[in-house]
Amino acid sequence: MSKTKEILRHKWVHGRSHREVAQSLGVSAGMVGTTLARAKTAGLIEWSQIVDVDEAALEE
Repeated sequence: MSKTKEILRHKWVHGRSHREVAQSLGVSAGMVGTTLARAKTAGLIEWSQIVDVDEAALEE
């Protein structure tokens, strides 16, 4: 699973904070925030919207 998808899963499925997600995945809290902002801009706001999305398509 890509980092992007993992970040979104930790936030949307597990309800973790930016800091918890960052520590769990070894990324910065800024990357977590940026990933969530990009998802929101793309109209993605919940896990069910991306669970079956191809990794490459999600990275675009």
